[in-house]
Parts: sequence; C-alpha cells; structure tokens
Amino acid sequence: MRLTKRDSLIIDELKKQDFCFYKDISKKFFSSDVSASKRLKKLKDRGWIIIEPLGSMSFTKIMDKSSTPFIGHNRKIIRLRNKFKIMKRKTSLWKIKHQLLLFSLKERLEKLLHANAVFENDIRDLREALFNGKDEPLPDFYIKGLGYTLAIELELHLKSKDRYFVKMAKYRRSGFTHVLYFVTNARKMDSLMSAFRYRNYMGIAHYSDIESVFCHRYGKLPLLEWLEKDLKKNVCF
Repeated sequence: MRLTKRDSLIIDELKKQDFCFYKDISKKFFSSDVSASKRLKKLKDRGWIIIEPLGSMSFTKIMDKSSTPFIGHNRKIIRLRNKFKIMKRKTSLWKIKHQLLLFSLKERLEKLLHANAVFENDIRDLREALFNGKDEPLPDFYIKGLGYTLAIELELHLKSKDRYFVKMAKYRRSGFTHVLYFVTNARKMDSLMSAFRYRNYMGIAHYSDIESVFCHRYGKLPLLEWLEKDLKKNVCF
C-alpha cells in the first residue's frame, strides 16, 4: 500500500508518542469517523499500526475515579508496530500513567475553559516563533484563553527545589501569564507551595479537583477567578 501524505503525518504523530487515542487521531486527521475507520483499518492490515482496546491493557487499573468517564469514550489506542518505531524500548508504567492522566486532564480543562490545548510536541515545533524563542519553557501543554496563556505541568513525582527554581526562572521570562502544577497526591502540595513562594503567577491544584487552585498570595480560590487576576504582566503568544 502506498502511503498518502496524511498517512505519513499520522505515522509521524505516532513516532512522537508511544501511543495515541484512536479518537484523537480520527478527530485530528479525518473529516468523519467513517473515513477514519476505513483508512486506519488499511494501515493496520498493511502492518503499519496496531489498534487495540484500552481495556485490554493492564495499566488501566492505575486510573482513578476522575478518569473513568475519560476512559469510557477513549476505548481504543493506536500505536506503531515495533519495526517502525524510532526508539525500540519498553515504555515504563510511570510514563504511560503520566500520558493517560495528561490526556484526561487536557480534556477536562478544555471543557472547563472552553479553549483548546496545545501539547508539548507541538510547542517544540513552534518554539523558535514563540515569545522567548528557543529558551521558551516546555510545559506538558498550554491553553490560550482571553487575556491569559496558561502553562500546565503534571507532577507524579516531586523534583528537587533546585530544578523547580530553574524552571520558574524560565517561566518568569516566558510568554506564559500563568503556570499551574497539578499533583495526584495532596501531601505534595505543601512542598510545592514552599518552592513556589512569592511566585504569584504559579498555582497548584489537585488532579481530581481541577476547579480549585492554591496560590501563595491568595490561598485557595476557583481556577477561573485565579486566571482573571493580573498575576504576571507579560506578552501572550
């Protein structure tokens, strides 16, 4: 089977990540579910990709209640066959968990903020054209809304304070007006709150409660209210 330009774009997308959700590929590259089904089946039959139900993967047990509805309508994943992968390695459970939770977080925030998110891989491609060029930090994804550009970071494990200070210095010189760190364990919030002290454009939220943000100056407040505050005067890209 001769690959079309769209086939090549799909394969390039799958090379960037270990897997993609079937629904995301269908939505991004096809005008209808029918055309997506036909073409992706051809790619599967020709041995380029693997399509499998999400429920058959053992790591779904690590998901929490907040992600159950998300998994419900993302029933299938797509990945490249090993012979086409650039890096032939076994993906760690931690990385798969991070990616799954990130997809769930992205979907819930898009619905709450009525804006589209841009993932790290796409930011990397645009980096030279952004506010701070090649020095622009790379969050897990960002959301651009009315009057704000919100960087999102998902932390499953806390890093050293030195690493956070370096990242915060980059964000201070960036085009992001707000930076929001999500954690999956409430006990990690105190450590981050200490690291982010006096950084008023830095917020912390729990993965299961995306509508509440902790900020050093204002304490706990709704996400939408936090985004309306003039916390960091900068240029939005």
